Amino acid sequence: MKDDLEDIRNFVAKTTNEALPGQTSEGQKQYSCEICKDKGAVVDRIDENGLTIYRRCICATENLFRVKLGRALFEATRIQKSGIEQLVDKNLFLNCSVEALYAHLRFTVIYQGLGLHFRLASDHELLSVFLGNNEEEKTTRVFLDPQLLVLQLGLVGYSNKALPGVVSEIVQLRLAENKPTWLSAENDLSSSDLYYSEVLRRLVDDYFDKVRLGKAASKNKVSTAAPIIGQQIKSSAKNLNDIASKIK
Repeated sequence: MKDDLEDIRNFVAKTTNEALPGQTSEGQKQYSCEICKDKGAVVDRIDENGLTIYRRCICATENLFRVKLGRALFEATRIQKSGIEQLVDKNLFLNCSVEALYAHLRFTVIYQGLGLHFRLASDHELLSVFLGNNEEEKTTRVFLDPQLLVLQLGLVGYSNKALPGVVSEIVQLRLAENKPTWLSAENDLSSSDLYYSEVLRRLVDDYFDKVRLGKAASKNKVSTAAPIIGQQIKSSAKNLNDIASKIK
């Protein structure tokens, strides 16, 4: 059936002399990636035994990061530097806007590579999961298993007595398992915050480094990713900084 369909497409292309999707007017196939011809890998080298060694093409790398980051992070502002990309093993309290958080987190995840197991969540999601699931152990693991948890605070828009306790509990549990947490809020901790508790205040003061992230300035934006489509990107630490700023 597949061969028959291909024959029909070729016949139509020849008789109408019009280009079909995925073809040029000459009937030649158009590739979304001219580097690997949509194979997802390119030749890296020939080893001493004469075997051909392949490596992932940039197009496949971009697709993998698109899935890993999710739409919101993947489409965040592209910046050329961050400053927190090497702090994934630290507990951080980040003062920043949502836009800045997404831009810096995008850069950090790409810099660290596909192996970083992280989760981006909000206090609203945290509260909903904890209150809506009776399997407490299973629920807790959702926020404990990630290597890095990035928790946005201040997204719950109504007063809930359980919220401060839920937030401080997940922080304490992750500290007990020696797993880093990044807390993000647009302002410093204040008793007027719906998620605030004295327990959380002490935890942040004792175990967290405070970082203020500036606005994702336009001068740091990458205007276009087109120049890197023809480049070969290797997964060496030397090039990770460039990869983070250029993945389109």
